[in-house]
Amino acid sequence: MAKFANVVTIEVAPGRRDQVVTLLAAHKARLKNEPGTLQFEVLLPKEDDTKVLSFEMSRRICTGHPSHNC
Repeated sequence: MAKFANVVTIEVAPGRRDQVVTLLAAHKARLKNEPGTLQFEVLLPKEDDTKVLSFEMSRRICTGHPSHNC
Protein backbone atom coordinates (compact mmCIF):
# COMPACT_ATOMS: atom_id res chain seq x y z
CA MET A 1 0.00 0.00 0.00
CA ALA A 2 1.41 3.38 -1.03
CA LYS A 3 2.43 5.95 1.57
CA PHE A 4 2.40 9.68 1.02
CA ALA A 5 4.04 12.52 2.93
CA ASN A 6 3.04 16.16 2.93
CA VAL A 7 5.50 18.69 4.29
CA VAL A 8 3.96 22.15 4.50
CA THR A 9 5.40 25.51 5.51
CA ILE A 10 2.80 27.99 6.76
CA GLU A 11 3.69 31.66 6.97
CA VAL A 12 1.85 33.45 9.78
CA ALA A 13 1.60 37.07 10.81
CA PRO A 14 3.97 38.10 13.59
CA GLY A 15 2.47 37.26 16.98
CA ARG A 16 -0.14 34.85 15.54
CA ARG A 17 1.85 31.61 15.56
CA ASP A 18 0.30 30.35 18.81
CA GLN A 19 -3.18 30.64 17.30
CA VAL A 20 -2.16 28.60 14.26
CA VAL A 21 -0.51 25.97 16.45
CA THR A 22 -3.71 25.65 18.51
CA LEU A 23 -5.74 25.05 15.34
CA LEU A 24 -3.26 22.51 14.02
CA ALA A 25 -3.27 20.67 17.37
CA ALA A 26 -7.06 20.34 17.11
CA HIS A 27 -6.67 19.09 13.54
CA LYS A 28 -4.10 16.52 14.71
CA ALA A 29 -6.54 15.24 17.35
CA ARG A 30 -9.24 14.76 14.69
CA LEU A 31 -6.83 12.89 12.43
CA LYS A 32 -6.41 10.12 15.01
CA ASN A 33 -9.76 8.73 13.84
CA GLU A 34 -9.10 9.31 10.14
CA PRO A 35 -8.45 6.10 8.16
CA GLY A 36 -5.05 6.11 6.51
CA THR A 37 -3.40 8.71 8.71
CA LEU A 38 -0.10 7.37 10.04
CA GLN A 39 1.50 10.50 11.52
CA PHE A 40 0.90 14.23 11.83
CA GLU A 41 3.44 16.56 13.42
CA VAL A 42 3.67 20.32 13.95
CA LEU A 43 7.19 21.75 13.93
CA LEU A 44 8.22 25.23 15.07
CA PRO A 45 11.46 26.68 13.72
CA LYS A 46 13.36 28.44 16.52
CA GLU A 47 14.91 30.99 14.18
CA ASP A 48 11.66 32.27 12.64
CA ASP A 49 8.47 32.82 14.65
CA THR A 50 6.46 33.57 11.50
CA LYS A 51 6.73 29.98 10.25
CA VAL A 52 4.95 26.75 11.21
CA LEU A 53 5.75 23.46 9.53
CA SER A 54 3.49 20.45 9.38
CA PHE A 55 4.34 16.90 8.42
CA GLU A 56 1.68 14.35 7.55
CA MET A 57 2.25 10.72 6.59
CA SER A 58 -0.68 8.72 5.29
CA ARG A 59 -1.38 5.57 3.36
CA ARG A 60 -3.75 5.29 0.46
CA ILE A 61 -7.07 3.72 1.32
CA CYS A 62 -8.58 1.88 -1.63
CA THR A 63 -12.27 2.70 -1.94
CA GLY A 64 -12.68 1.33 -5.43
CA HIS A 65 -12.94 4.81 -6.94
CA PRO A 66 -11.21 4.88 -10.36
CA SER A 67 -8.93 7.75 -9.32
CA HIS A 68 -7.36 5.58 -6.59
CA ASN A 69 -5.76 3.20 -9.10
CA CYS A 70 -6.31 0.25 -6.77
